[in-house]
Amino acid sequence: MNKSKTNLYTLALIASAIFGSFYVAGCTSTTSPGTTTPPGAPGALMVLAKNSNTISLMWTRGSGDVDADTVYQGTSLLGTTSGSAMDVTSLQEQTAYTFIVHTAGGNTNSITWMTAERTNGLRIYEVADPSSSDPSGLSLGPQMAMTLPLSQGAAADFVLESYANDPTLPSGISLVASNVHSSGWRDTKVSGKANYIVGGLANNFRSSDYKTEMDTASQNAFDLPNDAVYGTKGSAIIVVKTQDNHLALVEIVPDPSTGKLYSVNGAGYKYVTVNVSYQLATNTGYAARPRPAHSGPIVRMSAR
Repeated sequence: MNKSKTNLYTLALIASAIFGSFYVAGCTSTTSPGTTTPPGAPGALMVLAKNSNTISLMWTRGSGDVDADTVYQGTSLLGTTSGSAMDVTSLQEQTAYTFIVHTAGGNTNSITWMTAERTNGLRIYEVADPSSSDPSGLSLGPQMAMTLPLSQGAAADFVLESYANDPTLPSGISLVASNVHSSGWRDTKVSGKANYIVGGLANNFRSSDYKTEMDTASQNAFDLPNDAVYGTKGSAIIVVKTQDNHLALVEIVPDPSTGKLYSVNGAGYKYVTVNVSYQLATNTGYAARPRPAHSGPIVRMSAR
């Protein structure tokens, strides 16, 4: 091989090495092989007292969270789920339980809650209704909510009062503390305005307790509105503090045919249908105590 051919061959090898290295460098990913983007942190854990032995949990999965989420009661493992909700059953009344959810993206806040008595489908008729079979009183506890005839109104927390001639109340009815109907009956308090929730108590998830509402409850009536929008706006849920300091949530269910918060019977008298959640423990507000999310996974200590 002569010298000129040798030089050309050497230059070709050098050029190949240089440009080949640029090509490889330009096609190499900046992400290390086998790594993935970690999922986002979960949203707030929310709960509701479903009945006397069940608490429902719900949370929001973080972005990209496709793994099973792990639910704890205190430090005890309850189970895992590929969803974002779980019912915790076989619980005891008047006992505070603390829950937290561990996900691939971190942990939710922890929250402490109690169960509550649940009674559904109670009908309360306005006091103008003369029928003895149409009760006008509502008793919220202590074991189970029930309707009462007006003759037993001293034991009722609420009475569905008739105000047919009151121009400020188009519906003509108001759910009033029973002592408004008759002095000396139970002095029940309502906290502020109603919360409107589609699905009512069955969808009334919270991440904070009712302590503020109980501390500030001062109203003695909930005036029934007359508009027909509650089929889509949702049930009216009023927060109640009983005379003996129990928390109750009273859901007024819309009439499915009219969208109003009351119905009318065949005789032309109005009534409301309510669901009740009643807390047996006094002054608890369901005992919720939200805490910030933990930055790392839950660590369970083993005995040694």
